[in-house]
Amino acid sequence: MDDAAGHRPSEAADVAIRDDEPILVCRNLVRSFAERVAVDDVAAVVDSRPGTVFVLGHSYGGVAALEAAFLTGRISKLILYEPPLQDPVEHNLAVTRTMERLIKEGASEQAVTTFVTEVVHLSPSEVAAMKLRPAWPELVATVDAQVRQMYALAEYRFDATRMSAVSQPTLLLIGGETSAPY
Repeated sequence: MDDAAGHRPSEAADVAIRDDEPILVCRNLVRSFAERVAVDDVAAVVDSRPGTVFVLGHSYGGVAALEAAFLTGRISKLILYEPPLQDPVEHNLAVTRTMERLIKEGASEQAVTTFVTEVVHLSPSEVAAMKLRPAWPELVATVDAQVRQMYALAEYRFDATRMSAVSQPTLLLIGGETSAPY
């Protein structure tokens, strides 16, 4: 079902229902060409649902979920799972340019491998296991979206003072080896 702006929930996230409160899960925001588009998509999906919505965002979706809290008052709670708020920009831009080159050369799988080793910091054995998962072909097919997201994140600046205005209860989940500013 489309909302008034023509957004489909499946384009921005998955929507599930728990105890009469929708849960919006923001992950792999493939259609998003820029950070602002993803944020607008998340807010539009939230606003298309009745009542308040509990939003969980993973990675890039976490940044979009956090920023959407500034666009709609209908987010009741946030869970941000490893949002890349201040990753090393220059390193990630260099990786992004490498990924773009690989995609242009028809090496999309190598572009994904470059991303998960150079940005996510997976080990070779973790990458090998990842390649065996059913989701691997979709990651390869949509790697160009990862490039767009990385460019958008390079422009993003986390502002702790601005974030103090977020009134929703927010749970930040990070991994054991997640880098600063956490």
